[in-house]
Amino acid sequence: MEAYRTKSELAAARLRDDIRSGVMRPRERIDIDALGELLGMSATPIREALRQLQAEGFVVHEPHRGARVADFSPEETADLYDLREVLESMATLIASDHLTAADIAELGQLAEANRAAIDRNDHADAMRLNEAWHMTIYAAAQNTPHLMDFIRRLWNDPRSATWVVPGRLPLSRRDHAAIMDALSAGDGKRAADLMGEHIRAGKNLVLRHLRDDPGDPSKEPVP
Repeated sequence: MEAYRTKSELAAARLRDDIRSGVMRPRERIDIDALGELLGMSATPIREALRQLQAEGFVVHEPHRGARVADFSPEETADLYDLREVLESMATLIASDHLTAADIAELGQLAEANRAAIDRNDHADAMRLNEAWHMTIYAAAQNTPHLMDFIRRLWNDPRSATWVVPGRLPLSRRDHAAIMDALSAGDGKRAADLMGEHIRAGKNLVLRHLRDDPGDPSKEPVP
């Protein structure tokens, strides 16, 4: 049974997902009235949600102008992805010795569901399934609770929001398939190397987005 959440918590979750998936863009203004109408709630829980997201770094408040999505510097974003590359490659290597046949099958199911979400342009569901795919691998890195905690904190960072240019989606699908093939073969070193390459590719695309065209609405979330 899903835990009860207040209206402000629901609003914060919706905004957080929209920012992380790229539905809401860096520097985009947040219209409290329009958001309240969309979510079916008054302005009060929306304002509470914005205060929470401001504390988390997703939103900034400008006097006399209101709230907007935070603007993430390329340098800070690069640092985050560099950390992700190191930690997630390590987790993949450790996990490779513990993943079961059932785990591998679950990864395949998540990858297929992710592809279906992408095909129907459901970016929020694609983001959720992508995260589940990654976390299924890392959760198998047994006896490393601090490693998993650090990885989750990096994924929850607003700078983990990612976009890609047209043509990236097939490449990301290929990356996931190659990582699963290596894990199925018991080749942890190759799986870890491929995971590192996968995260580096995502970093390069995010930096391109931030430096060249942060407002292009044609960008889609990395699967």
